[in-house]
Amino acid sequence: MKPIWILGLSAFCSGSAALIYETLWARSFSLIFGSTVQANAAVFAGFIVGLAIGAAVYGRWTRKSADPVRLYGLVEFGIAVSAILVGIVLFQFRNTWIVGGGGKGFLFIMQTVGLVVLLILVPAGLMGGTLPILLHLARKLVDDAAVVGRIYSFNVLGAAFGALLCGFYTIPKLGIIQSHFAAGTLNVIAGVLVLGLKLNLDRSNKAAQKKVMTKEPSVATVTQPEWFLVLAVFISGFAVYSVEILWSRLAQYFIGNRIFAFSILLSSVLCLLAIGSMVSSYLIRKYRDQLADSMGFLVLASALGLLLSSWGSHQLIFHQEQWETGFPGMGKGLLVYRFLETFVVLGPSLITLGVLFPVCLVLSKRSDQDIAASTGRFYVLNAVGSVFGSLATGFFLLKIFGVYRSMLLLICLLVAAADVFFVYSYLKSRKPQALYGIGAGMLVILMGLMALPSQLILLKDGDKLVHRLEDEYGIFQVAQLPEPRSGLKRVTNNRTELVFYYGSKNTRRVQGMQAHLGMLYNPGAVNAAVLGSGYGITAGELSLYPQLKRIDAVEILPGMIEAADLFSLHNRDYHKKATVRVIQDDGRHYLVASDLNYDLIIINITDPHTPGSGSLYHADFLEIIKNRLNPNGVVVLHPFGEDRGLQLRTIANVFPYWLAFKAYSNGYNLIASADPLQYDAERVKVMVASNPEIGKSLKRFNYVETKGESRLDFE
Repeated sequence: MKPIWILGLSAFCSGSAALIYETLWARSFSLIFGSTVQANAAVFAGFIVGLAIGAAVYGRWTRKSADPVRLYGLVEFGIAVSAILVGIVLFQFRNTWIVGGGGKGFLFIMQTVGLVVLLILVPAGLMGGTLPILLHLARKLVDDAAVVGRIYSFNVLGAAFGALLCGFYTIPKLGIIQSHFAAGTLNVIAGVLVLGLKLNLDRSNKAAQKKVMTKEPSVATVTQPEWFLVLAVFISGFAVYSVEILWSRLAQYFIGNRIFAFSILLSSVLCLLAIGSMVSSYLIRKYRDQLADSMGFLVLASALGLLLSSWGSHQLIFHQEQWETGFPGMGKGLLVYRFLETFVVLGPSLITLGVLFPVCLVLSKRSDQDIAASTGRFYVLNAVGSVFGSLATGFFLLKIFGVYRSMLLLICLLVAAADVFFVYSYLKSRKPQALYGIGAGMLVILMGLMALPSQLILLKDGDKLVHRLEDEYGIFQVAQLPEPRSGLKRVTNNRTELVFYYGSKNTRRVQGMQAHLGMLYNPGAVNAAVLGSGYGITAGELSLYPQLKRIDAVEILPGMIEAADLFSLHNRDYHKKATVRVIQDDGRHYLVASDLNYDLIIINITDPHTPGSGSLYHADFLEIIKNRLNPNGVVVLHPFGEDRGLQLRTIANVFPYWLAFKAYSNGYNLIASADPLQYDAERVKVMVASNPEIGKSLKRFNYVETKGESRLDFE
């Protein structure tokens, strides 16, 4: 195998391992900070900061190293050891290191980013050092600047593979800890490959190896000013990660919000960036001398690509069901089709953006002098742009402008950057091509204004929009259903329908009985927590019980809390009651971070397959609940869906005493406790007699005194 292919394979393995670690750490940090958009953005920013620090340090050290091959091997082995140790520590202390408590704003960002950097600085810094060393070796082995794009594309392709591998195989098949060891194995392979390359060269011809390893690359004949390239690299990082966040919202409409959807999106993004790097290799090899004067057109192509991708996503959102009816084997091939759809829609923007980093790196005169140091420098600039882009988009742009207007702003930013290049070129050479580029940029912005809507509003036939909030959590909508079901409301976050129709008898009964079952089996309860308060029906029914002095209603979506008045017909205006505290936070994070114990905990989350919800169904979280219950305290859960049997068995393994009551057609209201469940019929009669509203609710919900079912095989 040619030496350059060995370096490429090593870059692939190293990139795969890095994305596995990033995915695993993001899961652990989401438990520490809460499964919120702000926490996820802060974790990503902290990871990028660690990579940038490593790239800067190793970029300077590499050329001074007497043996860069050995240095690379040590770095990869160091990643394996340190990353596995970090993974074990994060996993073991995920319920001990709790930060934030629903925190927001600049201080929360700094706190979370700082903690992430502190915990993962060593492995992330080592990861950041791999690319500068690899490119240094590649340029010593091959006198062709295009090799930069090739190695970079191998690294990004490996990252795409790692995202898919982690999402679809290592986590579900191996678990968190073993997944770290699998990634560590990839690091060891990457290191051994490069060390083996040196051994082969030594054995074959020491003299030839010495000649090759000391050969200086040719100097570029045309270069742009460094500020030119710095701006392009910064804009590239800003745009790529802004686009990724924007697509993470739009993709929920055409991929869905299941856990696998993120893996599909991330792998598509990385594959397309890798293709862009491959394109850059071709451009560098064929048109290197012309690229310096074409930088404005490359950036403008990115703006046009983003416009095409935005328009394509809008078409896919509104016509996907119609188009997919003609696809053969749609059922079994759903994931493949969704990957291909995402790939096609995102292609124009991410391929063009993927060209910029390798091209700028090659055009820099500093790269000819020291490719490793130049790579580290540009990596830092790109990372700074990435952090600014992700935080600005996730925290501000989406909330202020919405997804499509944020896309248009990003298009304008790219056009403005291209115009800077065009103006500079015109002042320098007076060539009319620069003026043509400025005119083309204005045309792109005009097309964006015409093609993109101001808001993304998706309603089913006959629905009437009554409330809408677009923020960092998504697009929250409440729609009134048409006659003859005018009393029902459809509530969605992005495209996901939350729970069931508001106003339906089943919804009122299931959520209302969660409150009553908890109180019937623990009538002495004085405090309660509802995780995922939703419409507020459960908290509203709890407010009927005067013995409850405190009810904590925890809801992650600000839009659901803001729309509480729309659901007042059935939630008893729970948010206005003196005993109720409405808390906007991730449910698991709140319970772990709180120092309170409860007599009653109700979990009103119905889908364990959506990101953030799955952690509320694990035995690990059930153990936390058990430890947060006072003596004779009870928890009410809602096993639901095709895997409700697995959920029931998990609950039974933690709580020895439990009873299940039929709820929806494919779910149960289940009450569980660490202590024997006691139903005091006489005390219940006294409680109901003293508060007629409770009796009316039980009658409305068709409650019949029963012990429920407590067999694992009753399904």
